[in-house]
This record gives sequence, C-alpha cells and structure tokens, in this order.
Amino acid sequence: MSEKEFAASEKAGSHQQRENVRLKIEPLDDPTILDQVLHITVEGPVVSTTLPQLAEPLLAAILGSDRPVLLDLRGVPDIDSEGLSLLLKLHKTMPAEFHP
Repeated sequence: MSEKEFAASEKAGSHQQRENVRLKIEPLDDPTILDQVLHITVEGPVVSTTLPQLAEPLLAAILGSDRPVLLDLRGVPDIDSEGLSLLLKLHKTMPAEFHP
C-alpha cells in the first residue's frame, strides 16, 4: 500500500490559500465488490491547482496496474472542468480489457 499526500497553493488576493489533496493507492481483493482491483482513493479537491500533483501518480498507477482500477471520489468536495478533463483522459488511458 502506498499513500501520498500533496499540497497545492493558490494565490487568492494578497494571501495564500492552501489546498490539500490525498491520494491513496492500494490493491483491493474483495470478491464482494470486484475481484482483484486497484483501489485509488482521492480526498480533497480535484481542481486546476491540485492537478499537477495528481496527474502523474494517477497515470503511473493506472498504466502500471495489471488489474482494473476503482477510482473512489467520495472524498472529493470540488471538481472543476480541468479535473473532469483529467479523469476522462485517465479513463481513455486504461487498457481496453479494463473498460466495461
């Protein structure tokens, strides 16, 4: 299991606003959900300021996986158009045998 936490800063006026996003990647061997999937949990906003920290590890996890990926976004309070675009690109990157 590997867990990575990333912090992105966004300038807002004269102060800095810090946005934290956590990415947790672990195999999930629970036959009641899906047999042998890679479970990726994202916690925090998936927005333009956090994408530089999320894109590379997500892409590496998906490309390096020999099993389907379950992307859990329940901990994502906000997603903007750039975040949605990243998720669509990641979906298209997955091997064809993992697509429903």
